[in-house]
Amino acid sequence: MIAWQFHLETTVQSAKDTIAASQDELVEAPYVQKEKEMLQDPERFSRIRNFMYMLLDYLEQLPV
Repeated sequence: MIAWQFHLETTVQSAKDTIAASQDELVEAPYVQKEKEMLQDPERFSRIRNFMYMLLDYLEQLPV
C-alpha cells in the first residue's frame, strides 16, 4: 500500500483553482500553507507529476 498526503496529479492551474475555491479554509494555522507558499515553485508541480508517472510505471511492472 502506498499513501500520499498530497495529490501527485496537481498542476499549477489546478492548485490555483483549489486555492480560489478554498479561501475560507486558508486560515492561519500550524499545518495550513499560505497561498504564496503553495505557488512559490511552479516547477515543483512538474517534478511531482513526473514522479507520479515514474511510480505508476514501476507499479505496472510489479507482479499481481
